[in-house]
This record gives sequence, structure tokens and C-alpha cells, in this order.
Amino acid sequence: MTGNLVDPMDSPLRDPDIRAALVKVFRKQRVLRGQTVVVQELGLLRADAIVDVAVVNGSFHGYEIKSDADTLRRLGRQVEIYGQVLDRATLVVGQQHLAAARRIVPEWWGLLVVSATPKGPSLSPARGCEDNPHRKARALAELLWLGEARSLLAERGALRGYRNKPRPAVWDRLCEVYSLDEIASVVRARLKARAAAGLLRPLS
Repeated sequence: MTGNLVDPMDSPLRDPDIRAALVKVFRKQRVLRGQTVVVQELGLLRADAIVDVAVVNGSFHGYEIKSDADTLRRLGRQVEIYGQVLDRATLVVGQQHLAAARRIVPEWWGLLVVSATPKGPSLSPARGCEDNPHRKARALAELLWLGEARSLLAERGALRGYRNKPRPAVWDRLCEVYSLDEIASVVRARLKARAAAGLLRPLS
């Protein structure tokens, strides 16, 4: 290197560049087609945690990005929350954090390692993901708007006494009359509908 030129390989990877690299992976895997929607910054548990990238089709797959410029300080809490909601989860992590990340995320999480190349960030798999065995119906129900939850109760004849109840009570009742898989299916459908209506931020 000469003069004041900066080697791009020495520059910290930026979050937007990593998201662009994810898009390339999705295109290669033909994820971005059919009934699949891919959105950014999706809040869970009333925005107690926000998934960096969510892929919604027949499953609900969240991607959390931790480049070498980030810290893992919040990762434990994110793992706890994501585990209540997502069908699958993948951590996109810089090489510097890979060893620590392996100790924090459970075995069902996938791991993608991001590294700098002359052509930009490159992603390589370090561990495949598996189905999440810890989903909770109540946490999933909180992704439904109040009107949506009331409509679901009405479909089962269970809205009586809950028409004017606050959201927590309606969500609790929903979990009494709908199974975990039924709620998960409705949540995926509603997220797709919101994406189609421009109510969610797409990844492009």
C-alpha cells in the first residue's frame, strides 16, 4: 500500500454491505421468489428485540448480523427472544466473534461467517440451522394486531367477553383456542400480507 490509500480489506465491514451479501446468497438459493417475503428490522415481543432480516415463507427464519465491528453484548437476550418466535435462526458473524458466538447460540441456530474480500463481504456457512424446538404460542400471538386477534377469536366463537379486552387478554385467549402451529401459520400469513401492502421494510 502506498500514500494515503486505504485498503478496503482493512476497513470494517458495514451492516448495509453485509445485508447486500445476504441478498446475493438468497438469490443464489432462489429464496427471493414465489410466496417468500424478506424484510428488515422486524420487532418481536413488542419490539423487545428486532430481527435484522426475516425470511417468511413456509417457515419464519430470522438472521441476526454481528460483524467484527459489533459486540455480542445483546446476543444472549436476542437468542432468548428469537427462540420463542422463530422457526429457524441464523447468526451472520465476523470471524473475530465466531468462537464466542458458538458458545452463546444454541445448536439449532445456523452460523454464517462474513469476511472481507476485494469484491465485498463474502458469506460462508460454518453450521447449518435446524428447526427451533422452543417456540411459544403466546410470543407468536403478540405479532398479531389486536383486530386480527379478535377476528381469529370470532372465527372460533370465542370472542364473547373479549371484544373490549386489552391486547394481553386477547392474546391469552387466542392461545387457549388455537394451537401453536395454527398461530404460527396465521402469523406468517399476516406478515406476508403486511409486506405486500408496504407496511414492512423490504430487503432489496
